[in-house]
Amino acid sequence: MDDDLLDLCKRAGLTQVAIGAESGSEELLQRITNKTSVQNTLEAIRRLARHGINSYLWFMVGYPDEPEDALERTLELALAAKKINPNVAVFLNFTTPLPGSEVFRLAVERGEVEAPRTFEDWGRFDFTRPNLTGITSEYAQRVRHFMSYIHLAYPEESSMMRYRGLLGAATRPIRILARWRLDRKSYGWPMELRALGAFRSARRALGSV
Repeated sequence: MDDDLLDLCKRAGLTQVAIGAESGSEELLQRITNKTSVQNTLEAIRRLARHGINSYLWFMVGYPDEPEDALERTLELALAAKKINPNVAVFLNFTTPLPGSEVFRLAVERGEVEAPRTFEDWGRFDFTRPNLTGITSEYAQRVRHFMSYIHLAYPEESSMMRYRGLLGAATRPIRILARWRLDRKSYGWPMELRALGAFRSARRALGSV
């Protein structure tokens, strides 16, 4: 989509576009889809941002037999997107094996998921948590901590109201530290996240939120 077309889309009322970024790993992208690349995703975000159109990025983590560096490449791409446009919405979902898909075939073949036998069995799948046995607790924790830090470091405009007044002043150093952590890929021992949670709980208990 060139600038002329994007300008027309904006004038017609387009405000946001959902992008299936999927992964920051070029190897994994070629395996699951040959329709995009990391550079295509970044260029799309830049073009949309120039025209005041926001982006929603959807990523898939915890793919069966994914390259060893797939998660790190995905986190890098999500962060790069936020640095281009802080209002980009980033969603990291754990791979959910759906029947008939290549993901499902691979997961069952490798013993990473038990094929559901009843309708109720499908209720155990949830894209907000790991669905495959091969996903370690450390992997899942890294994803959760990254999401907490990126939302704190690069809050969207709709979230900025949370950081007004006293809460804004109190959390500003934490937001700076969150950017430091993201740049250095250091997500362990999230003491500041716990401190922020405690601060918010105290404010709610006092009836000030």
